[in-house]
Amino acid sequence: MSARSSSSSSCSTMHHLLQLAALLLAVAVLACGGARQQPQLREVRPREVDLVLNNEALLKTFIRCLLEKGPCSPDGYQLRRLLPQALESGCDKCSANHRQQSERVIRFLIAKRPQDWKQLARKYDPKGEYERRFGSGSSATRAPAPAPAPAPPRA
Repeated sequence: MSARSSSSSSCSTMHHLLQLAALLLAVAVLACGGARQQPQLREVRPREVDLVLNNEALLKTFIRCLLEKGPCSPDGYQLRRLLPQALESGCDKCSANHRQQSERVIRFLIAKRPQDWKQLARKYDPKGEYERRFGSGSSATRAPAPAPAPAPPRA
């Protein structure tokens, strides 16, 4: 494989991951307690969510984009632009998968990146109205349930 081909492949992979990161962070902000993502965005697999949540550089890039403190990909910009509308409508045309993945992202941000979560919430929900509307009954804003204990070994 040539250096150019390798570089092109790396750029393509990075672009895909950046788009996914933008989606996931937007989902997290949209959710503010469980709202779902808009239908024009593709479904996201749990494995993809794990890849993004475990990539510090991608998280930082898209948090900065959403906070208007750094550059955005075209998808990141679109998501940043659409967040207020989605919050206002309660994201009523969203899929169950987006709801589930957004709750995973929210729990991650609250537990592992609380300062980033606070900044995102402060920017997109400064009065706390969406959190009050969506958050009171949502599992996303509560502490995650502990994992079930492993079954005892059989004799």
